[in-house]
Amino acid sequence: MTRLITTIATVGEVEYYVYDVEVDYSICKSIGGATFYLDIAYKDDIVTFDEVSITVNGDQIFGGFVEMINTSGFPATMQIVATSEIIKADRTWFKQEYISYGESAVYWAGKFLSMSSISNYTVDVQDTTVYPGHSWGFQTAKDALTNIAQLVDARFYPDRTGEVYFKTLKTDGIDSTITDYSEVSKTYTNIAMRNKVMVFGSGVSAVRESGDQYLAPGETRTLAVSSALIQTIGTADHVVNQILSVFSQPMEIFTYVIEGDALLSLNDYVATPDDTGAITSLSHSISDDKGFVTTVTIGEICPNFFGMDILEDPYMFLSGASLGVWKSGEDGVSWSNISGTALLGTTVPSIHSDGTYLWAITANNIYRSASKDGQWTLCSIPSVSLVSLNDVQYVVEKVNLELIDIVTNLEDSSRCFVVAYDTFYEKTVVVFSEDLYNFNRIFMV
Repeated sequence: MTRLITTIATVGEVEYYVYDVEVDYSICKSIGGATFYLDIAYKDDIVTFDEVSITVNGDQIFGGFVEMINTSGFPATMQIVATSEIIKADRTWFKQEYISYGESAVYWAGKFLSMSSISNYTVDVQDTTVYPGHSWGFQTAKDALTNIAQLVDARFYPDRTGEVYFKTLKTDGIDSTITDYSEVSKTYTNIAMRNKVMVFGSGVSAVRESGDQYLAPGETRTLAVSSALIQTIGTADHVVNQILSVFSQPMEIFTYVIEGDALLSLNDYVATPDDTGAITSLSHSISDDKGFVTTVTIGEICPNFFGMDILEDPYMFLSGASLGVWKSGEDGVSWSNISGTALLGTTVPSIHSDGTYLWAITANNIYRSASKDGQWTLCSIPSVSLVSLNDVQYVVEKVNLELIDIVTNLEDSSRCFVVAYDTFYEKTVVVFSEDLYNFNRIFMV
């Protein structure tokens, strides 16, 4: 007997009946998103950043805002992509420097959540003091929140009702038990394991190695972390020990496909036939052929320290003032200069490694390297661009752009984004490329 499913998407204040719906949440990526389809006749009724709520038989499974409207569907549908309210923190850039005078992590988390205009949030972490003198500047509110999360071992994520949490991962207290499931998969991998950790703080550092029965004898795998929040030897030692305890075992990731359960949320602590743990990924799928299905994942490692890159590249990279770019193998002992002629002795404010390229920026130029060994391609930035902001047009000239940071899209590696500061207009500018060479798309924030 097929269970009757009524799925309603409320956009703004209007209810629409929908069926094909995909909802995904992830603590590791601090995101929540939904995709659903409507009759194209409604295309003029919905605009970007309309509030969205999706319910199944009266229970809410998603709360967020319209991010994209695709009207090219055939024959008569349009696709709506919605994102949790955390998108506001990801798109709130600030140039002003904020300096801690010894306020608590709770204070600063609330500060940056409020700055993002996130209306519904809960901060539930230990009331640790942020070191006096620590500062945040020219970054997104999401970056600042991630930075604070380092200090209190917190994650920030949305729940099914749209509330944003800044909270530690749960380690006990069963919220739900999974016994009936149609599918189960287990990923057992040592790819994330590390037996050497190097932690660099503000004038302090700590290094520790440990033996590991799961790695080949003599094999060294290094993880390096750098954070200005680490200001004492005691803190550095604590971070080293914490990381080694987490990364000394292979990951056992369990994924269960169960009958649709609208009441589950990220960070619920669940018991399964194989293990117990906090939900780190959660998805709902509603379609004609499968009905309402929920996929629950536990056991993922979700690091929250800047500089902790453990999965994407077998090498570590660094750059700095007049240093160019350097590369090291996983042992972190020896480093080679891969600046080439383009970046030798140059100040490189930011680098980023994705699955295809190593990216680097100077004050005025963007470079990429496919070989990651010193062969650099200079990317193209238009000398002049016309940009609109709040119905005002600006003539943005490349010579006035000070490049600050670079990142590829985690969900779509075909795009690369560079954040810059326009010294003439004194505004933040984002330059991005859709072909990973021509940075000819630009908007001002």
